[in-house]
Amino acid sequence: MLVIGNMVCDNSNPETNKIIASERDDLDGILHLIDALQDYAVDVVGIPDMHVYDFEKEEERDASTPEEKFARENADTIFQMHIEGTGLYENEDLPEEFIKTIIDDGMHASLIKNLIRRDILNDFRVNPDNFERDSNGNLTYDASMYDYGFAVEEYCREKYYEGKTQDLWLCPNCASDNVETKHWVNANTGVKGTDCEEDDGYCATCGQHGELILSKVKYKAKVIGFQIRGTGHDVMDELHSGIQDESCVHSLSQVREIMKGYHGWKIVTIWTGDIRKPIIMYKGDPRD
Repeated sequence: MLVIGNMVCDNSNPETNKIIASERDDLDGILHLIDALQDYAVDVVGIPDMHVYDFEKEEERDASTPEEKFARENADTIFQMHIEGTGLYENEDLPEEFIKTIIDDGMHASLIKNLIRRDILNDFRVNPDNFERDSNGNLTYDASMYDYGFAVEEYCREKYYEGKTQDLWLCPNCASDNVETKHWVNANTGVKGTDCEEDDGYCATCGQHGELILSKVKYKAKVIGFQIRGTGHDVMDELHSGIQDESCVHSLSQVREIMKGYHGWKIVTIWTGDIRKPIIMYKGDPRD
């Protein structure tokens, strides 16, 4: 993109400008082709996005700073601690045999370690004072860092349920599954009958009516909270200023309180996996 951006035409030579414009179009086409191939590799073929997209600047990825070295070394250590413990194999929904096929595979092990490394670095950038240091001021491991290793379980669970879905009726406005529909009920027996004609459905989350949408949702996915997004022309899909960050997830009562007095905004339901590392801004049930 930098090369394309530097290919600027001027009024000095029409023929040269024509060649530059043609070459710029060719390079732009190649760039779009690469983007399409990357999307196909991740969305269709199923190649892990970490192998396809460059999430970090090269100078940051290859950095040899004390923090980077600390994160890499501890990612290896924490990974090893988790796979050698017994807790990893006590997941009722994950067969032990499947877990072993993941952690014994070099590619998967490398991806998990990199997830742990990035989580350590990200947390260090946000709050470096949370990390222990020795008497010489060097970063050192402490027991709380063991929790980074739960990325192993999360990764195994994601792979186990990858491609598996469940059918749920969702609200067309906020994507919540807390929806209702009308039925005829036998007046004498109370038995629910067929759907009412011209039923429009109702969502108890956002309070809107609409035709419910039968959607395929990732198996085991659940609602983890809510955000507020714009619906008007000027704020379409924009995050509401009352939500501090794209990763912040609030309870239903919190977003309703934030929305008071505002128009042109809507509640958006956040499901498991919608946000890589969500920041939970509430305690208890997200629907409270």
